[in-house]
Amino acid sequence: MPFLAGLGAEEARELALAVEQRQFSAGQTIVFQGATVDGLHILAAGAAAVWRTPGKGRAAVSIAQLSPGDVFGEISILESGTATASIKADADDTLVFVLPQSLLDSRPALQSRLRELAAARRAEKPSSGVVSA
Repeated sequence: MPFLAGLGAEEARELALAVEQRQFSAGQTIVFQGATVDGLHILAAGAAAVWRTPGKGRAAVSIAQLSPGDVFGEISILESGTATASIKADADDTLVFVLPQSLLDSRPALQSRLRELAAARRAEKPSSGVVSA
C-alpha cells in the first residue's frame, strides 16, 4: 500500500494492531457524503466507487473508481470536516482498513503524509476522478 510504504517494522506493527477491518458487499456504502469520517480508509481488497451528489435534489454521479491500495478520507481528517463524497463497494468481499484518527494524530510522520496526499489531491483536476471522501 503506497501510503504506508517505507514505514519501519515497529511502526508497521503498531498500525497493524490498531487498524480496524471492515468488510462490505457490492452496493454497500462505506462512507456517506456529509458524514463525519472516523479515520483514514485504505481499500485493501475488492473495488469501490466514489459517488458525489452535486446538489440538493440531484442524483448522485460516479466520479472515480478505487482499487486496492487507494486511500480516502484524508482531507476530512485534516480539516475536521465531513466526507465530500460517498464511497460504495463495487464488489463482494471488499475489505477496508481504517486507521483511527487518534493514531494518526499521534504520528507526525503520518500527519505529514496525509498533508502531502491532500495537497496532491487538491492539485489534480476534478475530471481526474480522484477525490477525497
